[in-house]
Order: sequence, then C-alpha cells, then structure tokens
Amino acid sequence: MLTFLEDPAVLTPFMPRLPSQFREQQMSHSTQSAASLLLATATLCGCVTEKADLAPRPNSAGLSRLALVDSTGRERIVLDASDLGSATISFLDQSGKATMVLRTSNDRVSSIEILGARPDSKILLSSYFDGVKGPIVSCFSAESSVIAGAGDDGTASVTAISNSKGRVAMGVSSSNMIGFGVVGPDYKPRIELGLYPEEGTNSCTAFSLNDSKGKRSVQLMALEGEENSLSIRDQNQVLRHFVGTRGKLTETLFYLGSPDGKGEVRSVVVDGSASIGASDLRHDRGLALRSSSADGNDFVFLEGAIRRLQIRTEANGTPAVHLFDKKGEAVWGSDK
Repeated sequence: MLTFLEDPAVLTPFMPRLPSQFREQQMSHSTQSAASLLLATATLCGCVTEKADLAPRPNSAGLSRLALVDSTGRERIVLDASDLGSATISFLDQSGKATMVLRTSNDRVSSIEILGARPDSKILLSSYFDGVKGPIVSCFSAESSVIAGAGDDGTASVTAISNSKGRVAMGVSSSNMIGFGVVGPDYKPRIELGLYPEEGTNSCTAFSLNDSKGKRSVQLMALEGEENSLSIRDQNQVLRHFVGTRGKLTETLFYLGSPDGKGEVRSVVVDGSASIGASDLRHDRGLALRSSSADGNDFVFLEGAIRRLQIRTEANGTPAVHLFDKKGEAVWGSDK
C-alpha cells in the first residue's frame, strides 16, 4: 500500500524539495522517499496549503515518525514506520482526529480505514482478515455493522450485525455451499440455514436453531429425493425427538428420548406391501409393539433385554398370550 521509492528525485517534478531540516539529517533513502511520498500525497489530496511543512517527531524504539503540519502547526498527515516493516499513514482533520488510516505490515496485512464522525463508526478494507486470504470490506457503526469478504479459495461471506444482541451472516464456498445464519453477540451461531450438495449429487437444505452455547437444539434437514428429518435436542445435546422420512419405500421413523438418554420410544412405519411399525421403551423395564399387515401384531413387555410377556394377535384376529421366565424361556401360552 505504501511505495518507498529508491530515488526521491523521481518525485521532484511533482513537488518541492524536502525541507532543509530533513536534508540536514542523515536519513536513509527509504525514509526520505516516505517523507516525499507523504508530502506529495498531502499536496495531491489538497489536505494542506502551500505553507505546509514536514516536521520531525521524537522517535520511539524501532519507530520513525514523520508529520506534515499546516500553517497553524496542526498535524494533518502522519507517517509512522517501524523497523519491522509495518507503516501507517493517518489523515487528520483540524481537530486532530483521524479521518482515514492506511496500514501495511510485513505479514501482508494491508488495510484502508475510513473513520466517521462517531468514534465507533468506520469503513475498513483489508486484504487479510483473521488469517483468511482475500479482501474484506467492513462497515461499523454504533448500531450495526456489515462485513463482506472473499477468499482465494472461492469462498465469500457477508456478515451484517444488526445490533449488540445478534448478527446475521451469509457465506458462499467454492463447493457451491450457501449458508445463512444469525450469530449471537458471543459469535456463537443461533440460527443456521444451509444449502449445499450432498456427496456431489443431491442438494441438501438444513435449518438449525442453536442454544446459547452454539449447540444445535432443533434441526430440520431435507435431502432432495432421499430424506427429510426433524430432530430436537435438549440442553445436554441428548436427542429427545426425531421424525424422519427416507428411502423409496417412504420409511418414517418417530423417536422420543428420555433426558438421561437411556429410555427411548421408537416407531417405524414403512409403506409398501407390508406395513411394519415398532415402538420400544428402553429402561430396565420396557415395552415393545410390532405390527405387520401380513403376520399380525405383537405387544411385548421387556425386563432388561429379556422378553417376559407377549400378547400376539394373528392376522386372522386370533389373540395369544405368552409368559416367559427370567431367562426368556416360555413358561405358559394361552394358545397351547
């Protein structure tokens, strides 16, 4: 962003020579070039009058500071250059407040920052942001902010901060994935909506509601031509409710889970030549219900994994009751 000319004389046709106070100092070519560039920038921008002059400022450790002052002695443009390769040019108004700041550093982070009338409003253009390659454009104010960026890998993102309570973000990746979300003030996602290809063939739509920790609490997924599901989790991320439809046979699964994750109720329905449903309540003692349009219905009482009681209704409507011992062996049957 800053160009240090090897020969300051290149700028001679465009601007006056440097003040004698700089020529008398033993300044390196790069520092003289920076000073020349600083004065040329001020002249071209019309920020100062013809009476403006460059004034040296006290140096701190590893920092060279040049300031261009107007006829009243106020600093209007300030150049801070570090031995580490970073440099900053600040444009100041008559009150001494920076209105635009140009920054560059040896780690290739370059930015242009335009400041508004309020201290918390600004526009920022940077070529590197949070370690992600690509330009980033940011607009900040007291009430809202917008950040837009593009990466070298084809990714792009836009983040709009509506207020201190939430942020709205949208991103596009090189894999054709499009994401939209609302992020809380702690930067944790609260609402997510994603559109992306699944395994390079089917498109998938996912909608998620997240808790205060950024964990998914409600999720709705739709895979084109294959699967649709709705899942609800509690604050411990234990799956509590699930409804899913998938496959060419239109299999539907209903699931209810207990807070400890041990007890669960399942129901599966498959459309086709046979209709099969199953429900299980799994604890130390549980229940199971299975039905088939071809074979009849079974109601089973379980103790652990051992079947203790079974009530079966045949397809012709004939009922039968069976009792089992603790080993799961039949000890009595009404149809025997």
